[in-house]
Amino acid sequence: MTDLLALPKAELHLHLEGAIRADTAAELAARHGVPAPPTGPFAGLGDFVVAYERARDLIGSLEDLHRVARELVEDAAAQGVVWTEVHLIPRRMPAGWVRGRPCWRRFWTGCAPGPRLSPRRVSSSG
Repeated sequence: MTDLLALPKAELHLHLEGAIRADTAAELAARHGVPAPPTGPFAGLGDFVVAYERARDLIGSLEDLHRVARELVEDAAAQGVVWTEVHLIPRRMPAGWVRGRPCWRRFWTGCAPGPRLSPRRVSSSG
């Protein structure tokens, strides 16, 4: 049987906030003084949305965004992902981030150093 990690994979419509590493989430929650998001399984969509919003709130600075983007690309490459479409909604982030496009700049520079993935192979929507 072929090793599944060796096969190329694609991720379609991956929410950035849903891809935060568990240890990173715990560290960011402690730093920003917010509760860590609950993990599944969830009783329903409402519980999932609460967890998603808590994860979104962990990204409290442009540096956090840069880190989460970098770790997303590192994790994707380690799992054999060769294409990922990351869903990022800047309008749900602090207003100052979007003005002058610093949010996108931090996102893309976070993606750039990823092994085997480059910004040309990471698509984003939002």
